[in-house]
Amino acid sequence: NNNNSSSNLHINGGSGSILTGHSVAGSHNGGGAADMFSTVGDRLLIPKSECCPGEILAVRYNLSDWGFWGACGPPPAVAAARRLALGSRPFVALLPFDEHNDGSPEALQALAGLGAFGAPIDSHLSVGSVLLRMPQLPEDAEFVSASDGQGDSPAPAAPGGTITHWQLRLFGSEDGLNPTSILSWPVHVQVSTLTPQPPDAVCAVESRHNGVTLRWSATASAGGAPVLWYEAAIFAWSESNSQLNFKQAPVWTGKTPSLTVSVSALQPSTFYVARIRCGNRAGSGGWSNPSAPFLTLPPLPSKPTPPIVEARASSQAVLSWTPPDGPTGEPIVGFSVMTEFVLHAMEPTPSKAPVEQYFEGSGTGGTIKSLAGNTEYVFRVRAHNVSGPGEWSDQSIPLVTAPGPPHAPAAPSYDEASSDGLHLIWAGPHNDGGSNIVTYLLRATPAEGWAGDVPAPVVELEVAGTQLSTWLRGLRGNSWYDVSVTAQNQFGPSDESPLLRAKTGPLPPAAPSASPQLPLVGVGEASMQM
Repeated sequence: NNNNSSSNLHINGGSGSILTGHSVAGSHNGGGAADMFSTVGDRLLIPKSECCPGEILAVRYNLSDWGFWGACGPPPAVAAARRLALGSRPFVALLPFDEHNDGSPEALQALAGLGAFGAPIDSHLSVGSVLLRMPQLPEDAEFVSASDGQGDSPAPAAPGGTITHWQLRLFGSEDGLNPTSILSWPVHVQVSTLTPQPPDAVCAVESRHNGVTLRWSATASAGGAPVLWYEAAIFAWSESNSQLNFKQAPVWTGKTPSLTVSVSALQPSTFYVARIRCGNRAGSGGWSNPSAPFLTLPPLPSKPTPPIVEARASSQAVLSWTPPDGPTGEPIVGFSVMTEFVLHAMEPTPSKAPVEQYFEGSGTGGTIKSLAGNTEYVFRVRAHNVSGPGEWSDQSIPLVTAPGPPHAPAAPSYDEASSDGLHLIWAGPHNDGGSNIVTYLLRATPAEGWAGDVPAPVVELEVAGTQLSTWLRGLRGNSWYDVSVTAQNQFGPSDESPLLRAKTGPLPPAAPSASPQLPLVGVGEASMQM
C-alpha cells in the first residue's frame, strides 16, 4: 500500500488486461503508465514518490521478460522478450531528474562510480527488493512554498520545503560501481525537506507566581532537516473557555533551541495552556495539541514595615516586625531578616557580607545573634509565602550594640630584625569595643617548622594596652615567622589580627670544630714555616 494505491493494481498483458497496450505504452516524456502510476516503471516500483532527505526507501525490481508493465507495456518497436545485460553486479541508483542519458559508452562513462551511492540487486531473482537511502539536500536546493508550482515538473509541489527531483533507474554493471548499461525506464522521486511535525507531551514542570517552566518531547519527524528552533505560545484558560479555538492572541510567545523554556511574564493565580511548534529551514511546522491547564502560584507577599529593635546586648539584638498588609492569597510561612554593618568614614571594609537569617512560621519577632560589640547595624525584613519571598522592607533605625570585646587590630609590621628577634609595630583596633584596651598579646609562630626532632616553639609576649611597639625576643635567627597581635579590654580578647610574615636577622658563623693539624717545615730565629 502507498499514497497512490498503485501497488493494489495488478497490471498484466494478454486477455482481460485492465489497460490496453496502447494506453499503457508511451515515452517517459509524457503519457502512458508513467503518468498514471508515478511510482511504477517497467522494472522498478516504489511505495511512494515523495521522500525526506536521508529516508530509506524500499525499491522493488522485476527482471522478468516484460517487468511490471506486462506484455502490453513496452513500446511497439520491442516485440519480443529480450535478455537483460545485467552483468555480474547490477544495481539501482538515483540520477538527477534533468540528466538525460542515452546509454552510449560516453554517457555511461560520465556515471563512473555511481554504484557507490546505489543499492546492489540479486540478478538470480526475477523479482526482489532492496533498500535505498535518499540523498541529503544541498544548501542551495530550491525552496518551494505551499503556493508555488513546479512548472513542467512531473510531480506536484510539496506542501512547503526544499525540493530536489531524481530519477530512479536500474543499471547493469560488472563491478557494482561503474554502469555498463541502463536497463529500466526512469521512476521519478522527489526528495523534499518538509516542515517538521508538532512536538508532543507538552507540560508545565514548574509554576511560579509570575511564570512557568514548560517542557516537551522532540518532534517525531523533523521533515528531513535539523530542527532549528521551538516556539512556545501560552494562552489564558478558564472553565468557561475550556474549548479554546486558539484564534485569540496568545499572552506570551517565544523561541528556544532546547526542549524547555522558562517564562516570567504571567499573572499570579491564573490558569493557562501552552502549545509548541518547531521549525527547520523549510519553515514552521504545525502547532501541538494544548497542554493540560496549569495554574500559576499566588502573588508574593507585599512589602513589610521596617523592623523595630526591642533590646540589645554586645553580641545580639531582639527585633520585632509587623506582617505585610494586603491579601496575598496564601498565609505567611516565614520571615527573613537581613543584618547589615554600617560602615563609617576611616573604618576598614568589613570582612563579612550582609547576613540573612530565616525565621520559620508567622511569628512577628526574633533574636539576631553573632553581632560585634559597640558596632552600628541596620536591619531589614521580608515575608515568605508558598510562592517565595516578597520585597525587602526599608532599613530599621540604626542600632549600636552594647560594649564588648574589641575588634581585631590590623596586621603588625616591623622595622628591625636581629638574629634573635623582631622589633614590632602595630596600631590599636579601630573599634575598642566601647572600653579601653588593657593589654596586647604578641604571638610568633615558626612559618617553616623547626629542624630536627625538637618541636617548633611559639613565642608570646604580653604588653600594656598603651604600648604600640616592642622587641619580641627568643626567636631563631635566619628564620621565617608568622606574627599576630590580639587586643583585650575588660570584656575579653579580640580576634587575632591578620598575620605578618617576617624573617629574623642572620646568625654569626660558628667556631671551627678543632685546631688545624699542619706539618712543621722549619724554624727560624723569629718565625716558623708551616
